Amino acid sequence: MSKAARKAKASTVADIWIGDAPMHTTRGYAYLTVLFVIAVMTNGLALIGTVWETNAQREREAQLLHVGQEYRKAIERYYLAGSRQYPREFNDLVKDPRKPSTERYL
Repeated sequence: MSKAARKAKASTVADIWIGDAPMHTTRGYAYLTVLFVIAVMTNGLALIGTVWETNAQREREAQLLHVGQEYRKAIERYYLAGSRQYPREFNDLVKDPRKPSTERYL
């Protein structure tokens, strides 16, 4: 049967021939390809999100370590500046009550 005869015989859109294959047999491949591309993109975005979250967590941890080191240094300076005693409360690091002048360790 020739191509012209096949086109004349076609009664619905699904029966129209493209080249040597009917259209209804090629439609599913495009759909599967789109689904596959979406699945690959979703996995890629999930991986990027995981890496992003890990980096954000590391930055927060580095900030906490920095703040902890600053507190440690302030306590050490307070201890060495006076009569070898530790501060009783946080406000002692902000203003040393042992000295008449204002001395701040934080």
